[in-house]
Amino acid sequence: MFFEWWKFLVKEIETNKENCLRKYNDISCENCLKVCRAEAISLTSDGIIINKKNCSLCGLCIVNCPAEVIKCNFKPYGFLRDNDFVYLCQNSLGGGFSSCLGQVDIGHILFPFFSDKIDKVILSPGDCDKCFPQVGIELKKRVEICNKILKHFCKDRKIILEPFLVKSFKRAEVVNFYKDRVLENLKDEVFLSLSGMFNYQKKRLLIEALKALGEIREEYVEESLAPWWEMEIDARKCNFCGVCFKICPSKSLFFREENNIGSIYQKPSECSKCSLCVKICPQNAIKYLLKNNIRVFIGEKDIFLVKGQLKRCLSCNSLILDNSEEIKCINCRKTEILNKDIRELLKTMN
Repeated sequence: MFFEWWKFLVKEIETNKENCLRKYNDISCENCLKVCRAEAISLTSDGIIINKKNCSLCGLCIVNCPAEVIKCNFKPYGFLRDNDFVYLCQNSLGGGFSSCLGQVDIGHILFPFFSDKIDKVILSPGDCDKCFPQVGIELKKRVEICNKILKHFCKDRKIILEPFLVKSFKRAEVVNFYKDRVLENLKDEVFLSLSGMFNYQKKRLLIEALKALGEIREEYVEESLAPWWEMEIDARKCNFCGVCFKICPSKSLFFREENNIGSIYQKPSECSKCSLCVKICPQNAIKYLLKNNIRVFIGEKDIFLVKGQLKRCLSCNSLILDNSEEIKCINCRKTEILNKDIRELLKTMN
């Protein structure tokens, strides 16, 4: 067995429970649990718990978590061969020099096109059925999505999923691979870690990847393909309670104040498609658009959603954005409802 140096680059898998959607009422996200086949994940009302002894570092939970709760600092290994960029898994060539391709997100898949010389990206896993069957299924989905995204750009490029075969590489290529390419990859890992260029965030990597694809043929992409959402807020329903932008894990929704007018905006490039704002909106005023604009996403532009007059809460004097007849913040309204319920309960006890 080859020396598995990649494990020294991989810190223990980490979780940020503060971002986990399960800590919010009625949000029962189970994306990570559904893809884990190592029985390493358990879920509670407070978030995720990972059994690190069982974890295989396949990376499926990382890629499928919409709020980026689960993180690992390793980027799957790929290298150039002619005009192709090849991603190999940890069992390719019979050794363990990379991570499982389950960690390859669509941003990783598209990013090699940053070089104009790359015409094709090849994902070359080992025997996924023997190792992690779910990885093979997920890779097929990602390759299909990426190829559909590529059709929105003018230059002809493609991505293929090609199981690794020993005859795929000449002996000279293999020798060169271990002699030089591994060292180059190590340098890249250190450089990316120091520069913080991508910070290993899925959205940031995807933005850079899409920018590199060049001229856009069709700027509107189906929301089912995009890992982000553009949204709209119905001004007739919205009461400007502010819950949506206050709880947005990625801060895609945010608030601006100008001349005593408050406005809610969205930055699609920060949206993680977690749907928390839609589910938690008390007025059902938020909905997602069926198509998203690639130019808005890669340009990291802000979209105006709704605006209202800034007022002071009559109870606590806090500044609020509210168009309801009774000018009180949502916390004071909830407190009043709770106190009323307690009084009614006490009446029944007397």
